Amino acid sequence: MKNNHATFRNKIFAALILMTLLFVSVMAYLNFQQNTNAFKRGKIREIERIHNRIEETFHYITSKYSDNDEELKLMLSNRIYELSNVYNTNINIYNLKGELLGSNRLSTDTLNIDLLAEIRVEQNLMVDEKMPENGNLLYNQYSIIKINKKPVAILNTQ
Repeated sequence: MKNNHATFRNKIFAALILMTLLFVSVMAYLNFQQNTNAFKRGKIREIERIHNRIEETFHYITSKYSDNDEELKLMLSNRIYELSNVYNTNINIYNLKGELLGSNRLSTDTLNIDLLAEIRVEQNLMVDEKMPENGNLLYNQYSIIKINKKPVAILNTQ
């Protein structure tokens, strides 16, 4: 009888240890998920803050000029590299047709028609896409630069 009692006690002990391990595992998973979501929200807030600062700078710069594409391209191309270095981000400027006017990288990108239509509707758009090389998320924010309340270009930060 005594041997039977010890075996039952060992089973209860093993069950308690397994429940504790299960509880710790679930808590670790939930903590990981919560931290991942908090990191994503923080990253998005940081991108929005940087984008807003760059946008304010371009609004200030463009308030002194006309809405001529060539003049805008020349004026903004000089400032793109400076702002890109200050904020440590990639900056692209497109005309309203989606053609690249200036970039801090060597690029000949154009915006696809669906994205261009969405930017025109939303005026300020955050897009996240997975990079094919490593599977990381890349956050892109688009907004419209206006001169005297007239849209002249699309600002993209990454």
